[in-house]
Amino acid sequence: MSRNRIIRACGFTERGKILLSRLDRADEENFYKIRYNEPLKEWIEEGFALSEPILFVGATGIAVRSIAPFVKDKRMDSPVLVVDEGGQFVIPLLSGHLGGANELAGLLAAKLQAVPVITTATDVNGVFSVDDFARRNGLSLFPKEGIREVSSRLLEEGQIRMRIAPEISYDKNRVPQEIFLVESVNEPVDVEILPDDGKPSGKATLTLTFKPYILGMGCKKDTPFIKLEGFLQEKLQVPVLKVAAIASIDLKKKEEGLLALAAQQHVPFYTYAKEELLTVKGDEAESDFVQAVTGVPNVCEKSALYCAGEDGVLVQKKTAENGMTLAVAKRIPKLKEWT
Repeated sequence: MSRNRIIRACGFTERGKILLSRLDRADEENFYKIRYNEPLKEWIEEGFALSEPILFVGATGIAVRSIAPFVKDKRMDSPVLVVDEGGQFVIPLLSGHLGGANELAGLLAAKLQAVPVITTATDVNGVFSVDDFARRNGLSLFPKEGIREVSSRLLEEGQIRMRIAPEISYDKNRVPQEIFLVESVNEPVDVEILPDDGKPSGKATLTLTFKPYILGMGCKKDTPFIKLEGFLQEKLQVPVLKVAAIASIDLKKKEEGLLALAAQQHVPFYTYAKEELLTVKGDEAESDFVQAVTGVPNVCEKSALYCAGEDGVLVQKKTAENGMTLAVAKRIPKLKEWT
């Protein structure tokens, strides 16, 4: 499995552009949409509209001034990073946790043999990050102001109170020491975690809701984002806001349209090798053509089920149109990653 991203990348000098080319060649997982002659303002505005990660090679001041007019909501803003022209430092500027800029900074730094410069308080102090936890587990958050309040309490007091609905499974031995678990629904808590149909107690500073659906997709090479978006809107039979991830085969890991769709929907895009997908057993629809091209008889259903994990079930079978396919699997409510 790999997580794949579309990255808008911009260099301002010849040296910066050379570094971008070097990074593009070294990165097998991500698709780089490099700016050439497009007007910078419009290029950034389009990136923010699609919530695509944006990478600047140059001075942080230029990046800050360039993105300032478009920064609105930490839950929707593009992850923004800066790399100096010497390739020494990778700095996540915006959307470090929810957008994954901190994680991406570490990955890019490894490819450049650079130093990731992480400044978010929870990371610097080595304490639990509630918004990063939500992103890693496919949870939505409300209200956004609660993120700051919970993080402040962690930093000031070293502990928060959390209630996890009984429908959601987790390994109690992995719960961080900063979290004190509360069972009673009548007690106030800092964080409550609910299944997708759970009713908020009204006694939590921040409510995290489990998103149960995995969207499996396939498409012909170079299918435009606009076509995939329309296909999704027309054919998807579950609420798109309850989709936790988009999945496909690794042949599609740099498929620009699928990557853009995942960024727009604020979900990760995971791809799997055919050997992984072939382990999925069931009555999935099969196609001789897809088998010949990919080595797998069905991409969308198998990738959705594989990503959903053990006990995942298919809730929307393969739908196909004009070379595009989608299917939906439902995963069981489970917390897997804490840090």
